[in-house]
Amino acid sequence: MYPFSVTTIANLEIQRQCSRQGCNSRTFFGRDPQLNAPVFIKVVPKHILSTGGYFREAQILYASQHPNVMEVRFAAETDNEIVFIMDICAKGSLQQLSEERHLTCREIIKYSLEFLNGLHFVHTKGFVHFDIKPSNILLGQNLSALLSDFGLAKNINNFGFAIPDALYESHRPPESFITQELTSLSDIYQAGVTIYRLCNGENDYVNQAKSHGDLFRAIRKGSFPDRNKYAPHIPSVLRRIVNRSIHVDPTKRFQTVLDLQNALSNIADTNALDWQFEVVAHNIFRWTKTGINHVICFETHIFGDHFQSICNKTNRVTNSSRRIADGCCSLMPIDRWQGYCSEKLETLN
Repeated sequence: MYPFSVTTIANLEIQRQCSRQGCNSRTFFGRDPQLNAPVFIKVVPKHILSTGGYFREAQILYASQHPNVMEVRFAAETDNEIVFIMDICAKGSLQQLSEERHLTCREIIKYSLEFLNGLHFVHTKGFVHFDIKPSNILLGQNLSALLSDFGLAKNINNFGFAIPDALYESHRPPESFITQELTSLSDIYQAGVTIYRLCNGENDYVNQAKSHGDLFRAIRKGSFPDRNKYAPHIPSVLRRIVNRSIHVDPTKRFQTVLDLQNALSNIADTNALDWQFEVVAHNIFRWTKTGINHVICFETHIFGDHFQSICNKTNRVTNSSRRIADGCCSLMPIDRWQGYCSEKLETLN
């Protein structure tokens, strides 16, 4: 059911409801006829908000205006609901993008640095976000990452602590099982889990979560997400950065967002960051890297407890192709697949 009262208070045209909804809100695509511009509308029931704090999320967003933070344009209330009007992000979210395809390492680093820019700014304003995940990182018109959804954000006290009202289950930081008072280090954990999901893809993350009968126990032990499981094209330096971010012990994580950003920025800029990963079939995995003059395709086929690889280099002008012997192998034991693929993806040019 559309919140028709919204059309009255802001004279907006509601076009359709978004397919993806928040836990406590409804979202819509609409149009502002006064500006002849598309808008994004978020509607939150008053009964789930604390009395007197109806506009807290809008106020946090307004106080956190930054190129990498989603900006609220207008806020109002009806008898039963609070309404936020924001610019539309037609490009969707990082979750939608990572569901469509695997991101290259270069894309992962770019988007991570961008949403971390926004998160660092939020921290300087004295807030902890408490709900960092791929679906809450939107893509602007220029494909820059925008941190959004401040419904769970809280001000820290004089000692740097805040108590969240709720936490997204699979991103719940391990320390939250010990104490209610959390710090900005919980955001760093959630940011690390977000980057982990971008590295391995949504399907892998969801399947990992489903495989644990007691998810909370796995989070506390540090066995979820699996710190040893990464797609072969993810370089070891990026794996170490992510694993440090999601360390069970908060004191062993990056202590500030800037520390995490600096570590990501220091990853060597090589063309090994440009592999595009694709699962062709349940036993066929393909990596493609497009250069100025040629395209390299590295593909593995798994047969039971063995695998083989094929590698071709194709000229983009003449479309002629040749085999790269160093990327080809006959049947090898499956327990060598991960290491073999990682080595080849680092060196093939």
